[in-house]
Amino acid sequence: MQIRSLFAASAVFGLAISATPGLAQDGPTVLEPSGGWVLDMADNKCRMARAFGSDERRTILLLEQWDPSESITWMVAGDATKTYRNRRKAHFAFGSEGDSGEMDLVGMTFGEHGPAIGTSSTIVVEQTRPEGEARDYAIEPRGLPALDSEAAEGITHLDIGTRAPDDFRLNLGSMKAPMEAMNMCMANLVEHWGFDVEEQRRVVQPPMAKNMLAVATAIQKAYPMKALGRGAQADFHVRLSVGADGQVEDCVILSQTVAEDFDQARGPCSVFSQKARFEPAMDTSGKPVPSYYATRIRYRISS
Repeated sequence: MQIRSLFAASAVFGLAISATPGLAQDGPTVLEPSGGWVLDMADNKCRMARAFGSDERRTILLLEQWDPSESITWMVAGDATKTYRNRRKAHFAFGSEGDSGEMDLVGMTFGEHGPAIGTSSTIVVEQTRPEGEARDYAIEPRGLPALDSEAAEGITHLDIGTRAPDDFRLNLGSMKAPMEAMNMCMANLVEHWGFDVEEQRRVVQPPMAKNMLAVATAIQKAYPMKALGRGAQADFHVRLSVGADGQVEDCVILSQTVAEDFDQARGPCSVFSQKARFEPAMDTSGKPVPSYYATRIRYRISS
């Protein structure tokens, strides 16, 4: 793993921007960074964080990825979000030409920073296919998915608000370098998981589940009755290693919000390992190759 070079790159752009907190004369409250970006590379995820505002009124922005992707999960917590309430909506906009949209406020918290809000985003404007249209991997090969760092160069702020994205603004600086660092981090993780990075760049079609309905049904049945009776819920990120023969070789629960009494022995990894059947990933020459399969599983109780 090339961790040293990755952290070196992080340090360079982290020191390139300095600023002090302040207010805009009109429009949103503007929060300037109080330090550089900090990169955290764990076994199963990449996270970047940056603090904004003063020590007494600090706000944190977190960026996370669990597998290589064209999108990223982000979260804001701290002083700027302390008045945001559950069961409402908020709007966000990355710059004037980046990704924007609406998100539900679901009562998240982030440790000592308190109430948190966030969602997933490409940061840049995403080129979407028509709703309901499946991806054609012959036209759009998977390769090693990555964030569009070049398009993120001109994105320098994040606006957030409850009626429109105008309550507060985080002055980010150019997002090109942070996106490049996240892409480098994810490539290092793929290598750490035991895959050849260059081989993954040549993947046209990822592993394809042949019996996902049966797997989903079995996972649903594995939810503990005690938790079901209490209305408790759970949230998993799961990553599988799928061999060139289509067999599941490894399963890792990447993150979890697990209900009390949840039986891990009967959880998603057990179901995937015992029941899932896959077509292996295929490279540009049509050769089956080992690769990863990532998914998110949410246990939700209908109201």
